[in-house]
Amino acid sequence: MFKVVANIPYYATTPILFRLLEFKKKILSMTLLLQKEVARRIIASPGGKDYGVLSITTQLYTKPKLKFLVSRGSFTPPPKVDSAVVHFEVSNCPLFKICDEMFFLKVVRTAFSQRRKTITNSLKSFDGIKEAVVQANIDPKSRPEVLSIEDFVRLSDTLIQM
Repeated sequence: MFKVVANIPYYATTPILFRLLEFKKKILSMTLLLQKEVARRIIASPGGKDYGVLSITTQLYTKPKLKFLVSRGSFTPPPKVDSAVVHFEVSNCPLFKICDEMFFLKVVRTAFSQRRKTITNSLKSFDGIKEAVVQANIDPKSRPEVLSIEDFVRLSDTLIQM
């Protein structure tokens, strides 16, 4: 087991973060210097424009906490954006009880690929989506960005059992 402490290149933050999560069984924690906008997306809660696939995927396996902001003036030469330090407590398994992790992630990615549509319309490629949304106690007119991780868990678990 080890801890990751790194200054992540801004242009490759998401792929590096997802790659690190592939090794979640070996990582205790991560403390990363990231672009401030990416840090906001990672720690975002449902209901805001920052909330999406990155938020859900990261929060599925970690407990991210924004530690502090770092001004662009702290670097030479200064970058064009501000930074933030985020600490992640990493879990080797999902923090939520899910029937099928891969299917859950597929549902989330599909939902956010058309985030301005209602959840029913963005997931219309899934058989039985209208019934699943009702059975999972989710408003069919909801947009993906207002659904919590728990909502997506209920929805994906309902879909997979249909």
